[in-house]
Amino acid sequence: DDSQGWGVAVFPPSLRDFAIYEAEATQLWVCEHSLIPGLFQTEAYAIATLERHPDTPPEQAAERASARIARAKVLERDRPPRVWALIDEQALTREVGGPEVMTKQLRHLLDIARLPHVTIQLIPRKGANMGLSGGFIVAETPDMTVTYLDHQADATTTDSPATIGLVCSRFDWLRTEAYRGTESLVMIEKAAETWEATN
Repeated sequence: DDSQGWGVAVFPPSLRDFAIYEAEATQLWVCEHSLIPGLFQTEAYAIATLERHPDTPPEQAAERASARIARAKVLERDRPPRVWALIDEQALTREVGGPEVMTKQLRHLLDIARLPHVTIQLIPRKGANMGLSGGFIVAETPDMTVTYLDHQADATTTDSPATIGLVCSRFDWLRTEAYRGTESLVMIEKAAETWEATN
C-alpha cells in the first residue's frame, strides 16, 4: 500500500481511511471554502495551518505537514488522476503564515493548475453558496467511489451512494457558479503578485 510509506498513521482515522483511496484514484473532485486544499499545499503553508489546531505541539504539526505534502505524490504518478478542484476565492487573500508563505503557496498552486490533468476553478467570494457548509473530496478508484467530508467535530469517509450523489450534485452546482479555469489562473497569478509586493 503506497499510502503506508508516507506517514498516513499521523492522520485522524477518517482521513487515514480516505488517503488509501486517494492514492489509488483515477479521478478526484476537490472543494474547499476557506483554505488552499491540503493536496495542493506547500509545507510552510501546511505547518502554519496545522499549528493552529488546539493541543498540537510544533513537532506534531511538522510531522502532519510532511504527511500532507507527501499525499501530493498522487499528482506525479505515471498515470495520475484527473483532478478537478473548486476553491473559494477568499482562500487567495486569507493570510496564512505571512506574505512570503502566501506568495510561495500561490506560485505552487499555479504550477499545479497548469498540469494537463488538473483543473482549478475559483468560486466567487461574493455572496453565500452551499460550498460554505464544508469542504469535501470525492475519489473514484477502479473499484469504487468514496467521499471525504470535512466538518468541525471530525470528518467522515463514506461510500454511501446517497451521500456521494448529494456531494457530486453540489459540486456540479458550484462549478456552474465558478470562474472559468483560464480566468482562475489569472486571478491566482495576480494574488501571488500582490502577496509578493507586500514581502
